[in-house]
Amino acid sequence: RDEEAEQILNSIRTMHQNDSAVINLRGVIANLRGNKQQAELLLKEAIQSDPSNGLPCTNLGAFYWNSGFQSAALEYLEKGFMLAPLNIDALDMYCTVASALSEVVRVESLLRDAISLYPLARQLQFRLIDLLVQQKRNDEALAAIKKALATFESENGFVDAALAVLEKRSAKPMLSQKKWNTTLSICMIVKNEQANIARCLFSAIPYCDEIIIVDTGSSDRTKDIARLYGVKIFDMKWESDFSAARNCSFDHATSDMIFVLDADEIIAASDWEQLRRQIDDEKKNSPAAFTITTRNYVETSAMIGWNANDGFYPEERGIGWFPSTKVRAFPADSRIRMEGAVHEIVSEALDRAGIRILHGSIQVHHYGKLDAGKILQKQMAYYELGKKKIQETGENLQSLKELAIQADELKKYDEALGLWKKVLAIDPRMAFAHYMMGSAYIGIGSFEEARKSSLEALTLSPSMKDARFNYSLCLSIGGNREEARKSLFVILQSDQEFAPARALSAVLDLMEEKAGEGCEVLAKLQRSGFQTVPFVSGFLHLLEQSGQKSDYEALLGQCLQRGILSK
Repeated sequence: RDEEAEQILNSIRTMHQNDSAVINLRGVIANLRGNKQQAELLLKEAIQSDPSNGLPCTNLGAFYWNSGFQSAALEYLEKGFMLAPLNIDALDMYCTVASALSEVVRVESLLRDAISLYPLARQLQFRLIDLLVQQKRNDEALAAIKKALATFESENGFVDAALAVLEKRSAKPMLSQKKWNTTLSICMIVKNEQANIARCLFSAIPYCDEIIIVDTGSSDRTKDIARLYGVKIFDMKWESDFSAARNCSFDHATSDMIFVLDADEIIAASDWEQLRRQIDDEKKNSPAAFTITTRNYVETSAMIGWNANDGFYPEERGIGWFPSTKVRAFPADSRIRMEGAVHEIVSEALDRAGIRILHGSIQVHHYGKLDAGKILQKQMAYYELGKKKIQETGENLQSLKELAIQADELKKYDEALGLWKKVLAIDPRMAFAHYMMGSAYIGIGSFEEARKSSLEALTLSPSMKDARFNYSLCLSIGGNREEARKSLFVILQSDQEFAPARALSAVLDLMEEKAGEGCEVLAKLQRSGFQTVPFVSGFLHLLEQSGQKSDYEALLGQCLQRGILSK
């Protein structure tokens, strides 16, 4: 509707007669209406009006290309791309014309510059790959493909194209540079990890000597993507036994050491270097295994041991993380095998083999808990495996504990309580079991029972701050604020940054005469990533559940008045 567009432009020309965008559009319309000379003059005027605007440069380049002026076309298309490298039309037109004029080397240089400025621009990465393939530089194209797969969503069409490039490569995929004295195999078990596996493999390949993958039945492109990274892939029928699958991967390892990694995890490059040096240093003494801390990233602060992201690692995701620690690195030895169908462990085999267990000073970044659907699916699978394990092996301490944890995660609190009671019948001094019973009692609204269980946990383990927090919470719900404050003070003396304790203390301030201070603390916690609104809302729900009507109304009034909550 060229005439209507021109009429609108004419109506605003008097107010914006020097505006580059307006002049550019006038030039485009003039070209569409066949007024070539006027179009050229207007597009040049638009460039002069705003030399930083790339769009009229691209339009003038296209005008010259269609008019047969190839050199001028390339010059202006290049300028348009340089000014607006994220404009897909500018990128496509520049690359098309440059390829037609055999100027791909020139394009490649500018593309790499643009990628260095915009590393997350998908279209730039894909154009570079296309140029490398055009020049039959398949090894370089494959390297760029690996990087792109690790950065962007792996669509099936791109995976197919990548496999075609893989078949044309001349060099074998490279793993580590052999600069360490001890060789290392990364061992993984996977199933339907298309969304994650490229990122994991891309980050690990420079720091290991081989990667062993045991696939337990993927129906997506997991194995195809893994092939691009030169790993060793083996198939195994899933038998509801994580240890069996892990041990299968160990059987294929050929290095001195094994490191257990999952597809939804990565390790920072600096930490890989540190781990390899630590393994080499300990090899001089005697064989050693290493416990590794995992940062489990989450989108909620309602987690035991939750920490706000602090920006130390670029790999941080979500709003924070909670830690877990287990043995991940150990000597490749036929005596060392995982045990337990669920929550598989290797520490008992290491003890029997007389191998030292040291603390590894690195961290694994785990992103699996950011996918809510996958979390629930995994929790249900673990829960069913836990029940099956008890049916097959009986109610031993470890299997009861594992199933109780899974029942609690699925909010099956009554079932969890029954299981924890069985655990305590076997080991009445397990502080963790008393603490978890307290959490389950809170889940069903039995706050006095929760207080007793939390106190029992503290009696057995006075430094267990999560149990002390539950104890403080129960005191607060019961109206015993003075004792609650004393208990919270104990936590904050040892850990001033323990966010749940600071939040609960602030909520108590809101209920008393320090509402301003409490509001300020909650605001600071919110800025640090702690979810203050769900915390306060949850506390209000517990007050209502326990029948503390006056406290509920007082806190709700303060929260609404101060904008912490909205109606």
